[in-house]
Amino acid sequence: MGLLYKKTKRIIPNYKKYLPGKFVTLKKIHPYKTILLSGSGRSGTTWLANIITASHGFGYVFEPFDHRKVKEAKHLPLRTYMRPEENYPERAEFVKRVLSGKIHNSWTDRYNKNFFVWKYLVKSIRANLMLAWIDRNFHCPIIYMVRHPCAVVLSKIKSNWDTHLEIFLEQNELMRDYLNGFKKIIIAAKNPLQKHTVMWCIENLIPLDQFKRYNWIICTYEGLCNNKEKEVDRIFARLGLKRTKQVNSAINNFYQTRKDSAVRVGKNPVCDWKNQLSKKDVADILGIVDDFGIKLYGENPMPRTEHLQKFEI
Repeated sequence: MGLLYKKTKRIIPNYKKYLPGKFVTLKKIHPYKTILLSGSGRSGTTWLANIITASHGFGYVFEPFDHRKVKEAKHLPLRTYMRPEENYPERAEFVKRVLSGKIHNSWTDRYNKNFFVWKYLVKSIRANLMLAWIDRNFHCPIIYMVRHPCAVVLSKIKSNWDTHLEIFLEQNELMRDYLNGFKKIIIAAKNPLQKHTVMWCIENLIPLDQFKRYNWIICTYEGLCNNKEKEVDRIFARLGLKRTKQVNSAINNFYQTRKDSAVRVGKNPVCDWKNQLSKKDVADILGIVDDFGIKLYGENPMPRTEHLQKFEI
C-alpha cells in the first residue's frame, strides 16, 4: 500500500503536466449532485467557481452551453430559454450529459485543477434562462450570481463583448412568456451601452421572477466582495462543502480580470463604475432596468436590502 501510494504521488504530476485539463472520475456522477453556477457574463461567476472547485475532489466544467465551443450543444441557442414544464428531449439528453460529467474538451476542461474527481461544478453564463427547467428535471443545486448592471455593462463594453439581442427575439416561447411587453425597448437599444443593459435585464428578469418558486442559492458580487468569509461560509454550508487551504487562497484571488480592472489597479471593484460612467450613462442604464421592472439595484452600488431579503440571503 505504501509503495503504491508513493508511485501515485510521483506519477500524477507527470500526467497533469502532459495532459492539462484532463482528469479521472472516480465514481458515477449523478446529475442531481452536480452544482450549477449561473450568472451574467462579468458578474463574478469565474471567481466563485474557482473558490468552490478549490474544495477537494471537484471537476470544473467551463461554459458547456456555448455551441461555438462545444459541438454537442449545437441544438442550443447561445442564450437558451426553456419553459420549466415543457419537454425538450434532445436538449434534455445533452444537459444530462453535462451534469453527469460526460462532456469534455479543451474548452470545458480548461480550468480544471484536480486530476482525480468525484463531484462536479458546471459554470455557465448562458444558463440563466433555463434554470427552472434544469431544476425541475434534474434537481441539482443551483447558484445564481448577480452583479450591479452598471458594473456589468461597463466591463462588457471595455471587453468588447457582443450582445446577441437577436437571439432573444428569435425565441418565440421566451417572447410570449416574458418579452413581448418589452419588445419595443429591446429593438430601440442602439448603442453598446443600451444593448448590454437590455441583455443584463433579460438575463436577470427571468431567474429573479422564478427564484421564489425554487430553492436556489443567490450570491451577489457585491456581497462576495465586501464579506468574502461570511459569504463563502454561507454558500458552503448550503452546499455541504468544507473549507480547505486552497479555498482560503482562492477567496482572495480574482480571476478573469482585465489589466485595467479596479481589482488590479487597487480600486474598489464594487463601486469603481461610478468613477468611470458619466451621470448620463448611469441614468440611461438604470432607466432601462427600471423599464424592465427590476428593483434589485439602483444608484447605490450595493443591492437593495429589502429586495435581497425576498431571497432569504
